[in-house]
Amino acid sequence: MKPKTCKAGTVLDKLDILAPHVEGYAIEKNGKIYIPIVFVMPAERGKGHLSRFIDSLDSNCVFPCVVSSTLKSILIRKGWKMTLEHSEQFKEDVDVWIHPKAVKVE
Repeated sequence: MKPKTCKAGTVLDKLDILAPHVEGYAIEKNGKIYIPIVFVMPAERGKGHLSRFIDSLDSNCVFPCVVSSTLKSILIRKGWKMTLEHSEQFKEDVDVWIHPKAVKVE
């Protein structure tokens, strides 16, 4: 699934509904869909909504700069891999979690 995206640089005034009970922000750039913000309402946490959303994503979706231990543990459990990618915005390398189907086998 390709989540709803907005143009890079768009002012974030509200989160989009990315899936049932999952809100966030996604941008498409250079053939990838970056999902820097993903949020499940407190009353809906622990019901698998975020996990199902992650399972539904296309292989070109990535999660940059993950700070949530919950999100990080779900991504690890589902086989996503952390890589480094240079960020023009931050002028340094940042962590980017890539889909298991996008991971190159060497």
